Amino acid sequence: MKRKIAIWGGGAYGTFIFEKIQEYRCDEYEIKYIADKNAESLQKKFDIPVVTPQEIISLYRDKKIDGVLVGVTWLPYEREMLKFLHENEIPEITILKDTDFVLSDKLDYVEKNVIQCYPGYSINSIEDAYIKCNVEFNDVTYVYTSDGTIIRDTWNAWGVRTIHKNYPLKFDKSYWDDCEKIEELCMLAGCFQFNYWHVTFEMLDKLFVMVKSGYKGKYLMYETGFNKQLIELFDIEESRIIWIKDGAPSPKYLHVSKLYYVVCDYKDRHLHASVLDKAAEYLIEKSHSCEREFGKRVFFKRIGVRQLLGADKILEDYGFEVVIPEELTLMEQIKCFNGADIVLCPHGAGSSNSLYMKKGSHFIETFSRDYINPLCIQVIQKRNVNYHMLVELEDYNHMEKWDRDRDYKLLPDLLKMTIEQIINNNYV
Repeated sequence: MKRKIAIWGGGAYGTFIFEKIQEYRCDEYEIKYIADKNAESLQKKFDIPVVTPQEIISLYRDKKIDGVLVGVTWLPYEREMLKFLHENEIPEITILKDTDFVLSDKLDYVEKNVIQCYPGYSINSIEDAYIKCNVEFNDVTYVYTSDGTIIRDTWNAWGVRTIHKNYPLKFDKSYWDDCEKIEELCMLAGCFQFNYWHVTFEMLDKLFVMVKSGYKGKYLMYETGFNKQLIELFDIEESRIIWIKDGAPSPKYLHVSKLYYVVCDYKDRHLHASVLDKAAEYLIEKSHSCEREFGKRVFFKRIGVRQLLGADKILEDYGFEVVIPEELTLMEQIKCFNGADIVLCPHGAGSSNSLYMKKGSHFIETFSRDYINPLCIQVIQKRNVNYHMLVELEDYNHMEKWDRDRDYKLLPDLLKMTIEQIINNNYV
């Protein structure tokens, strides 16, 4: 008997789940409703009723649904939804069964060769692996066996060996006709590896480890401008890169005789920081050939979301140079941060460049009250950089809704006091 379900979420991921369940799992699940807070505006998008989240309660009590599948990927929203379901005693539906996948630590033939390289790091290998990249949703790469069993995914870049629970995937031999045979490949196509912050903090260490190991095979990476600049700085020929572009590599499916990937014990972030510190020194040395010069006090200004408003004039009075990251090459960003005595940067991708700051310099990172996430602490500590966190004291436009990407302001006196304390204490 089919299970009657509602999908909570009518956005991109919820729509994807809706379509794929109908394509792959229609014999097991019948989608009766879409639930979304914007139910009224989504009525024409789906061919089934769209209800509000509150209506889920009565639908379950009236036995019109057996449970709810949470169709979002942003963790804070998912937590709120799961809390709501728990409080109202509504079952959460997950698509994948325990028997659908076998994780790599349960397979004898996986990871035969484990090379210990740096403390907390190892280079692992899998023989005779198939790879399917980004052809279902978002940026997940799957490694699977010749019988279609998934043995790894890259949803979690921090090394947790779990398969994302709601992907209704299907693997069969029809894919294999398009496979390209590759002898050696290192997988650097992890989650969000098209994003500069994620590349710096989740891929750079792995690339550095492989380069220092003497590896001469190919790499699987996302095609971005900064990734192309990064491999150039590491003296890797582009002919050794299989680029993933617009969601899939060319060809889309790969058959690899020996697949390598780097595993790190990210539970100890200090070990992670230690390897990133070594990678930073390597890249800083490379950046010395950059001819562009930057000031000693830098305002690394965001022009997209999460902008710091109202600070330009104050920073100008203290001699800060405004630098727009989108206008710089990777080498220029490295040189800019390494040469500065003080950098002020709103939290975001630009913050990852604090990795390249010199000993004794000062990094001022700013946050809105809605999103405080100082992710570079261990790296800054390792590099002996002074860290200053500034958070807005009041929501400048009194928004009632939580928004991690909204613009914000700092209390002017707080900003001035922080800068003057750095300068007047003869730090710089």
